Amino acid sequence: MFRTFLLVALWCGACVPGAWAAPIVFTPPPGTTTLVSSVIGEARSVIFEVTDPVTITTAGIELTPHLESFRLQAQLFQVDPTNFDRATPVATSAIHDFTATDRAFYDVPFVVTMLPGFTYELVIQPPVEGGFGMEKFTIHFWEFQGFPPESPQNEPFTVGVFRILDGGGSDDVSGASNFLLAPFQVTVGDAATAVVPEPASALTAATIGLITLYGMRRRWNRSVPSSPSNLRQ
Repeated sequence: MFRTFLLVALWCGACVPGAWAAPIVFTPPPGTTTLVSSVIGEARSVIFEVTDPVTITTAGIELTPHLESFRLQAQLFQVDPTNFDRATPVATSAIHDFTATDRAFYDVPFVVTMLPGFTYELVIQPPVEGGFGMEKFTIHFWEFQGFPPESPQNEPFTVGVFRILDGGGSDDVSGASNFLLAPFQVTVGDAATAVVPEPASALTAATIGLITLYGMRRRWNRSVPSSPSNLRQ
């Protein structure tokens, strides 16, 4: 009885919407060369298409900061699929503050929907008023060249609904013609994303489920009329 109750409790906890949406990391195929570099330029970006409509809720880049506090902002552009030049701004996130120096993914809240049939460029950078670019960070790049689009050195690769075409950037990075791809990740917020409890969150899921079932049982007990056999003699 307890085993069944616990399994149902875990199921109820796991059904809490959006609780464990895992980030999707744009990782190239095995064997892609990894480089470590301090970077130049105002921004780093990733150029991609989507195979199905998708909404993201965060966008992040893996960095090792060389300052204790910094700010990041995300932007999304539509780009020309024939040459990867930026064509149309789509959305810009709010500026997000960070206080850390560890190598990690730094995620910016960024809710935006993308559709098949378009080519996009996701840009993450310190805000312009910050007075510095990406030279304050170290990035572990992949050596990946998707430019020119008609005959890329590296073939596109797919992660989930995202088809990654190239890495890019701004200022001295030379746009998509550079040969580096920074580590990016996004969190998808639509119903197509599998929501899987992480091991560390299993107890939380069970707790939520137990509380839910306890409340349901109390309401059920109050709604069942007492029979003569249940009345105190």
